[in-house]
Amino acid sequence: MKKNNQTYIKILLVIAVSVTLIIVARWINLNGFVQGVASIPAACALLAALFQILRDQFNYEKEEELQKKQDFFNLGITSHMAQVAFDKHVEFCEEYMKELHETVSTLFERGPTDKVMKHVSNFYELKHKYSL
Repeated sequence: MKKNNQTYIKILLVIAVSVTLIIVARWINLNGFVQGVASIPAACALLAALFQILRDQFNYEKEEELQKKQDFFNLGITSHMAQVAFDKHVEFCEEYMKELHETVSTLFERGPTDKVMKHVSNFYELKHKYSL
């Protein structure tokens, strides 16, 4: 997480200027109204600091959750079981496409005859062979 340090520096600067004005107003014996007006920016800066801290914390938690999900995903992809499942899927697809091409060839050569039923049986065997 990257904190926005400039925001915190600006907030501290506003608080410092406001507190300095309050001290100067008290030192030269100005009335309470001037001191109250001088304290408004300090109070607002404290609220802004609280808001910024909450926003940074929320962003940190969100990034942390995304990182956990990414790590879990990376672990799943690199696992042996995922590689084996992918290899089996590729093997099934290759055999299925081979049988599909043979079926289409038979249909073009002979038309819809009983010879096509052999291919239907082959598709069923492929499905059964690669089922979980």
